[in-house]
Amino acid sequence: MANAAHKRRTRNLVDHRIQLGFARIVVSYLALYTLFLVLMFAVPIVYLMQTVEGTEATYQAVGRFMLGDSMFWGLLIIFSVVIAIHSVIMTQKFAGPIFVFRRHLTRLKNGELSRIQLREKDQLQDVKNLLNEHIDQLGEHMTSIGSCIESLESISAEIAKNGGSTDDLQKEINRLKELREKGWHYSA
Repeated sequence: MANAAHKRRTRNLVDHRIQLGFARIVVSYLALYTLFLVLMFAVPIVYLMQTVEGTEATYQAVGRFMLGDSMFWGLLIIFSVVIAIHSVIMTQKFAGPIFVFRRHLTRLKNGELSRIQLREKDQLQDVKNLLNEHIDQLGEHMTSIGSCIESLESISAEIAKNGGSTDDLQKEINRLKELREKGWHYSA
């Protein structure tokens, strides 16, 4: 029996905004490419077919155009480079935040607790906000543990001053200090 965590996802559209945004970009690229091909191939070929007399001459003119039109091949290369550059710029809005999340999660693993900052136009802002809320809560817990330790230390000092035994209390204080040291170091 398969583990419930590894079940196949039943919904393909899990984040409408992101997925439909990518779909819109891909469809725009395809429409632009189709328009480019129509303008660079169909228009000149139709023009050649109307201006050249005879079927054989028409085919030869179209063949010469297809193979020898350096303007077409130059524009195709320029078009491809522009699309590649635009793709890198568009994916940077996702790759950047993923890089930042990875870096912060590594820092969290090593005990450093700090807020995540993204550029204004980056995607995944909602995930950043959720992680920052969680980091703030962890920071509050670590601050609370620190103040509890200080309070217990002052109580322990008061008990010791009055001649009482503070061994058990001191053990608990040391255990909390270890827990705090092994925990996170919060920096806002």
